[in-house]
Amino acid sequence: MCNYNNLFDVAMASKASEMISPSGSQSRDKREGESAGWTPPSLGYNRKSNAGDAEGLAHQALGGLWELLDHEGLTDFGSTNARLIKASKVTMCIWAVLTTSVYLFSPSHVFERASSLESQVCTVAFCLLLMSNVSRFLPLFYADSVFANRGMNGTTAQLSFTKMGESGFLVAAFTVQFIAMVACGLMAFFPTPILIDPISHTRVYLVRWCEWAPLGFLLTFLSEEIDVPTPANRRMSLLHSIVQGVAVTAGFMFPFVSNPKLWWTIVAIACAMFSSLFVRVWQKQQRLEALRQEELARPLLRTGRVCEAYERCRLSHRSLVECAVVWTLLVVLHFAAAFLPHFMDTKQYFNMDPLALPMIAETFCEVLSKHLHILVVESVFQSFSTGSRSRRVLDQLRRVMSAFWERASDALVLSLRTKNNHRICLASPTFLAFMGLENENQSMALVFELVDEDDDHHHHHGTPPQEQTSTSTSPLLPAQRAYIVNLEELKAGDMWASNRSVTLLPPDKWRYVESISSLILSNSNNESGVANHHHQVHSFQRPDGNNIHCEAIATNMEGGSTLLVLRDISDRIRRFEAEKKLAVETTEREKDSQTNRFTRHEVKNGLLAGIYLCDTMKENLKAKACGSCSSGGTGTKHGSNCQDPALTELESTLHEVLDTVLSEAMSRDVIHEAYMPREEAVDIAGILGTTRSEVRRFPLEVVPPKLPLFFMDKQLLRYIHRNALSNACKYGKRDGVVQTILQYNEETRLLNIEIINEPGNHHERLMTMGGEATKGVFEPGHQLHKTWDGTDVREASVSSGDGAWIMRKCARIMGGDTTITFNPERTIFRLTIPAKPVAEVKVGDGDCSTFAIPQNTWGIVVDDSKVQRKLLGRFLSLIGIQPERQVILGATVEEVHKFHSHVKELMQEHQECKFFVIADENLDFTDGGINHQNISGSLCVQRLLMSLEPAEEKRLLAVVRSANDSSVDLETYKRRSHGFLPKEPIRKENVMDLIRPLWEARFPQVTSDSMEGTRGNEGVNATGACTIASTSSTDLIQNVEVLDGLIQRLVTNADLEVTLWPQIKEKFLVLQGDMMTLTDHSAPRVSAVIDALKDLRELEVSPVDMRTRWQLIRSLIISLV
Repeated sequence: MCNYNNLFDVAMASKASEMISPSGSQSRDKREGESAGWTPPSLGYNRKSNAGDAEGLAHQALGGLWELLDHEGLTDFGSTNARLIKASKVTMCIWAVLTTSVYLFSPSHVFERASSLESQVCTVAFCLLLMSNVSRFLPLFYADSVFANRGMNGTTAQLSFTKMGESGFLVAAFTVQFIAMVACGLMAFFPTPILIDPISHTRVYLVRWCEWAPLGFLLTFLSEEIDVPTPANRRMSLLHSIVQGVAVTAGFMFPFVSNPKLWWTIVAIACAMFSSLFVRVWQKQQRLEALRQEELARPLLRTGRVCEAYERCRLSHRSLVECAVVWTLLVVLHFAAAFLPHFMDTKQYFNMDPLALPMIAETFCEVLSKHLHILVVESVFQSFSTGSRSRRVLDQLRRVMSAFWERASDALVLSLRTKNNHRICLASPTFLAFMGLENENQSMALVFELVDEDDDHHHHHGTPPQEQTSTSTSPLLPAQRAYIVNLEELKAGDMWASNRSVTLLPPDKWRYVESISSLILSNSNNESGVANHHHQVHSFQRPDGNNIHCEAIATNMEGGSTLLVLRDISDRIRRFEAEKKLAVETTEREKDSQTNRFTRHEVKNGLLAGIYLCDTMKENLKAKACGSCSSGGTGTKHGSNCQDPALTELESTLHEVLDTVLSEAMSRDVIHEAYMPREEAVDIAGILGTTRSEVRRFPLEVVPPKLPLFFMDKQLLRYIHRNALSNACKYGKRDGVVQTILQYNEETRLLNIEIINEPGNHHERLMTMGGEATKGVFEPGHQLHKTWDGTDVREASVSSGDGAWIMRKCARIMGGDTTITFNPERTIFRLTIPAKPVAEVKVGDGDCSTFAIPQNTWGIVVDDSKVQRKLLGRFLSLIGIQPERQVILGATVEEVHKFHSHVKELMQEHQECKFFVIADENLDFTDGGINHQNISGSLCVQRLLMSLEPAEEKRLLAVVRSANDSSVDLETYKRRSHGFLPKEPIRKENVMDLIRPLWEARFPQVTSDSMEGTRGNEGVNATGACTIASTSSTDLIQNVEVLDGLIQRLVTNADLEVTLWPQIKEKFLVLQGDMMTLTDHSAPRVSAVIDALKDLRELEVSPVDMRTRWQLIRSLIISLV
């Protein structure tokens, strides 16, 4: 079996090698991988595809590693290199100048050879330094040369670290060692200038001080530059180095100063300057401690700026400490060797020449200092050389990649081809989580071996081991072995020890290996050596039955290696499905909202206009019957038969159609949970009893026989009952009796409504289903009969299966619920809702029968519809506003634009009066059938309110009247005005119920006792009705003139047929309504006009003789005027 430990090393190191790929460097792990027979790949990772995912932290760790290498710090190493080379040149020049000057300007009599002992000491020092430098410098130069100039594959490798200047440290170190060796060699083998110190009486070798003076500067400068000082600290470092060099230069003055005081003063000054070295050591110690704390606070990011800064500071601190210790020892030994012979016989104790003691002490410190110095330089080189820094970065990348491998939410599978054409695959712990084998206590991974389908051993090793024969494998996916291993043991290299944690993959998990093997083998055909990527979606089935949808990204690399990244996109797919569903529902809601607005505005307005015309004709018939009675005719007979049965049926049909339209619009709001219930006093028996006229088939039983009025939403109740009857007729016995039973329990205050029908088709099957049938009835989009009777497409074409579901939602809005029971003899649909009798509910103070508005109240109406203006005029009369105080606006667009100014002028003229304003929301105007303007009545009211003073607004009640009464629209109306008035048929018995809540909410201080108002009695209403019913000549003439223009344009330009004919038909409808409101509309000429207009409105296109017909109709109308 192949070495799985190396597999993990390659997996971790290959990504690191790619991170350094711009410079062409390869890691030590790669060399180890090659030695083991692997061809390490360069793992790719698509950074763009990972943006914004849940594993962003791990990806940031990968993407940010290059930034953590601290580009600024690396650039400063280059400048440090330049400064060190420059300092080395300056040091070499100063040393050469000083040494040459000493040899040139020293008297000849001071040139002496060192004594035998001193010569031997210098010779030993020279040899030690030579051997130390050769043994230390040659490996460094050789290693750096090989690594920097020759890549792992023999090609030139341009690392980004190559120009960062380790040569600066080497040049400085070589300069120090060269000067020291030359000085020791001169003193050992050649005569040198030697002077006697007049104070200490020691032999002073001037060559030694020529060496120490520049090297004191260079060694201090080198120690400071190891820390790569910032521009702000660079001046301090240079100044400190110069101070140390000047302190050492004081040794030159000792042989020339004979005054003891001056001599000791120079010594004190030199020691004081030297003591600044201890201050710098203390400062480095503080900085080192701060960096250590920062590194401990960020254990995961122990790379880049923090790591290198800490290492630089540590080596700089070490170098300064060594300088301080050795140089302090040198000073102590120098003075001890100089003054000790004055107090004791050194020759007796040491058996040597006392004059040789200073040389021995100085040479010992010389060799010790240079040896320690080269050790520091070697450490610096090992830490910051090209190869060392590369290996450190690769190791840091390996640690982060290891954490990513173990903790990433993506499953990683690395597949490497072996020499025998097998594939060794290593899957990360996340893949085990996909399989349901995650272990919280240990980090486990999956290792398995594959054979390509063209392998010679395909037929021999195409099945799992014998112990796993319970699960067969595909012949195209011959996984030989699969093991679950411990990652810690895998990385430690002891996976195959006696106590190893290696287990065979369970047989029921082999399907995951097969699935992943198919992905690897299908994307592993790459022999070009160029990385390429494959994207596809793959699915796994977890043990719990849920599917995991994964995005599989296969990256083929050189040597047949494949990296497979499996990203769990189940949440993304679920989110996409939810967003898709939300978009569909939003679109449906918008469509339903538009449909509701059209239904409520256009259809409802038309039905209300028809209902008004029916009421007007009934009033006219009643007035005509009253006139016949007063003239002495057969009044009793006419009075009893003044109601035309056809007219009554028409009015009933219009009301029923209006209720149906409003119910359908309401159901859409209920579905989208946007409906707000509107409670009012309801006669339940009357509402449900008028739903159908066939009493025999749809009998109604009330218990107790006389029910009180209840406060509830009649639209919700009517919708539930109507749909229950519809379902009973559709799915019950054909032409069977459908009975409705109303039961009210006074104790529980619950109202039960039962709709009972006889059994229909598939009733026996419903009985056998029991509770499942009851549950299926109320599920949205579910039709039991459609499922069982697939040949009957009629049911599917007329029903969506949402009726019972909507009925239950309506019931729950009312605070109740619905159930259905399937008995052998019948089916019972039951609605149970709480019911509040009107007598038990307090609605304001006082009684509606005594409520009246003040007599001095003005009523102002603005509406674009002529029929609605007449209807609202009657409404004002019914609530007690005198005709002389009624202002009806909206005939022209100019009246609407001047509405707020007109109202404001009236309020300023009548400051003691109150004003009641009703504005229609949708004010539509058409100029000659072309220019269309739509003005919002609520905005007109808002503009009016904003223009009034607070004192004036207190006398005003402004409401908006609209057919659109959704919750959103109501909020808008209430925000712009004082309230909302529904657009519905006006009944004399409930007009005060509509006005009273609005009036009392606006004027709470006004009561019925203090108003002395009028309620509008029957006589007033009758008079008002007669007045309004009589259409003025001005209205007729205006309509005729508008039609003249439209018909003239239609006749002269046939291309406008599509645009103009619908508008002309609409005007015919208005004109027909005006003609029907005439007092004597049964006259022959009036009937002829009405019939002619009706015939024209039924045509889809304009007739050829349009001009002739219109001229005849026009002449009849003019004759009537």
